[in-house]
Amino acid sequence: MKFKITVLLLFIVLMVSPLSYASDAELDALLKECGIVFEEVMAMPDGGIPKNLLKDCVGIAIFPSTIKGAFFLGGRYGEGVIIHRDPDTRVWSAPAFFKITGISYGFQFGGQAIDLVFVIPTERGFEGMLKNKINVGSNAALVAGPVGRNAEMGADITLKGGIFTYSRSKGLFGGIGLKGLNISAKDNANNSYYGKDFTAREILIEGKVKATGAAMKFMDTIKKNTE
Repeated sequence: MKFKITVLLLFIVLMVSPLSYASDAELDALLKECGIVFEEVMAMPDGGIPKNLLKDCVGIAIFPSTIKGAFFLGGRYGEGVIIHRDPDTRVWSAPAFFKITGISYGFQFGGQAIDLVFVIPTERGFEGMLKNKINVGSNAALVAGPVGRNAEMGADITLKGGIFTYSRSKGLFGGIGLKGLNISAKDNANNSYYGKDFTAREILIEGKVKATGAAMKFMDTIKKNTE
């Protein structure tokens, strides 16, 4: 019982993100790590994320080294960024900082650190992620993404505003079905990094911030792999 309580307390601590108080240098490092993860995923031997999916998507979310642990009660925590592409101009926004959390129950043990990548093909799905309305009704269902350079996507999923999810751990890569996740903006990190109280919508949709040097390098990485 004491061990289970300790694990629960650990998850609670993880939910209180240190990124809220991170320095600009630490946030620059996170952006660099997100870019590295994305390029490594695209270079995977099994083909990575389909090019045709990336060419037409409106958003990408990357959470490197997401922590997953369990002892009957399971939890997940990660910090990363989301970026949005204007469907008319095809220009990528500056990235916004987000966190991902989740708790699961059942017979489960162990711990793991994995990279998570979400590809958002429609504005409907992007709105669902911004509002943290995922796995609820049909707002934004998280589904395992197809793998391979020219893999086919499910038209019914994209029409319903679905979000394709991928994970990478110890060299293994593939689509992954996820449930019970919360994705929310790291307002303190965004405000600190961009120097003003900007909401995630103002950063991603309204384009009210100017990208920093590290942000521009990350945007270039995304652009290079989504043209």
